[in-house]
Amino acid sequence: MKIRTYRPAWALLVIGFVMAGCATPPPPAPPPAPEPPPAYVPPAPPAPTARPAPAPAPTPRPAPAPAPVASPAQQRLAEGIALYEAGDFNGAIRKLNASPELNDKAVSPDVKAEALKYSAFSYCVTSRRAICRRQFDALLKLTPDYQLTPSEAGHPVWGPVFAQAKKAAATTKRK
Repeated sequence: MKIRTYRPAWALLVIGFVMAGCATPPPPAPPPAPEPPPAYVPPAPPAPTARPAPAPAPTPRPAPAPAPVASPAQQRLAEGIALYEAGDFNGAIRKLNASPELNDKAVSPDVKAEALKYSAFSYCVTSRRAICRRQFDALLKLTPDYQLTPSEAGHPVWGPVFAQAKKAAATTKRK
């Protein structure tokens, strides 16, 4: 006898669906490519304008006059100030007090006054206040209306000494 196998069509459909469910789904579609940025377009050049007329050639200037040659007294004063500013106070005292050029009667009172001022500063800084005061006294005798700059007058070492000398000079002047 022959056995007939019966396969209903619906069973084939079910098997097909089950098999389809086991299959791997297709990969997702790639995202769309971004749009390229717009091409660079340089701005249009500005409209040409009229060029200004060239400047006239400069007129030749006469050569500057040579700097006046410093007198020997001015040179000694500059050397003394340089020593003072370098911190060589004793060297400044020697240069400013012992230079015959600064002690000459023909030397300008302004040059002598500056020499006396820096000499006094040097004495004060080296703790010789009495000699510092004598230098200020000589300075004020030479130039009675002499004034220190505000920063010099406010200096804690020689400012009070100068103020005493100035006060004494004013008192002497009134008598």
